[in-house]
Amino acid sequence: MIEENTSLGQLGLARDHIYETILSTYNADGTPTAAPMGIVPKRSGIFLVRIFKGTLTLNNLRRTRCGVVNFTTDPDVFYRTTFKRLSDPRSFRVRKFEKAITVKAPRLRVADANIEFRVKDIKDLDDLRCGVVCCAERIDSRRTLPSGYCRGKFAAIECIIHATRIRQYLCEDKVRDAKKLIALIYYYRDLAERVSPDSRYTSVIRRICSKIDTWRRSNARLR
Repeated sequence: MIEENTSLGQLGLARDHIYETILSTYNADGTPTAAPMGIVPKRSGIFLVRIFKGTLTLNNLRRTRCGVVNFTTDPDVFYRTTFKRLSDPRSFRVRKFEKAITVKAPRLRVADANIEFRVKDIKDLDDLRCGVVCCAERIDSRRTLPSGYCRGKFAAIECIIHATRIRQYLCEDKVRDAKKLIALIYYYRDLAERVSPDSRYTSVIRRICSKIDTWRRSNARLR
């Protein structure tokens, strides 16, 4: 279903709420890339993305001035775009991406909805992050059958989001903050094991916990 009206309200997005999405762009060599990213609707077709400085996504947005916001609740897609350097990026690109319609950017085939956008402005928020002001050019949503709410699915997505922040905190030497998020991940692991044992959700969380074990071994202050 194509929404001619590019108001974010078409997707049920409320102003100033943070929505976890996957933002896709083209690299300088023309290859697609994607990363989990929170967006904040501001008015009509305008939204804000807060992005850490020096990231590949921010560099791509500065260069191309456009991208695609992809909505999905599939934890495996979040996981693979978060830890793409540790998976098979070429295989993921072939299966998962297609060209956007109105902007020069890739979008995820498997997304429940996409927002193709152009960058209006990029400004410093603080020493670590920039605020990217975006204008929606096209909203493409797909009607899907409703599904039951499973806490295991959302526990997996929370773990992935926390894992990205743990890596950032470790780079900034904020070990105490990293430990708090590690504790939350272990909580969600136990929850998922209880409500959705031996599922793809618990599989994703176990892989994240394995990475945390690796980070612990390489950082004595995390032990």
